[in-house]
Amino acid sequence: MVVTLIYLYGDILRICSGDLAKKPMTGKNFNQFVWLGIAVLMLMLILMVFLPLVLPQSVSRWANISVAAFFFLFNLVGLPTYASLYDKFLLAVSLGFNGITIWYAGIGVEPYNELMSTPILATKLYIPPPRPKIVLRPGLIERQNEGLQHKANFIFG
Repeated sequence: MVVTLIYLYGDILRICSGDLAKKPMTGKNFNQFVWLGIAVLMLMLILMVFLPLVLPQSVSRWANISVAAFFFLFNLVGLPTYASLYDKFLLAVSLGFNGITIWYAGIGVEPYNELMSTPILATKLYIPPPRPKIVLRPGLIERQNEGLQHKANFIFG
């Protein structure tokens, strides 16, 4: 996601600086498959935010490594083709983020393993099971049930 924002930021700078007008995309003879490929490239970065929430940790880890390695090489090859200093700077920053992603997911850094082993999406879709050391409070439950008869209930913790 960070890399996508860097790309968008670079596009905005190109528009504002007038660099985009010097090399318009409309003058190129791109067919629909080239535009589809560009859309897939950009979508891959966005999917990398969502997929770790639903994929198993090992699959998510390798997907992150693969996509980050692909974009690292893609940006490395594209870096010399940009004339402006801000484009080179933003591509260098995106190379850094891709490198960090590869390192972070590749060597199995503990915070990554801890984050990815927590089923984030499951906690949003299902009620978690009760904890083993639950404190039963029948009086509180009774008062809450009585409150269902009223228009508004206020619970303070």
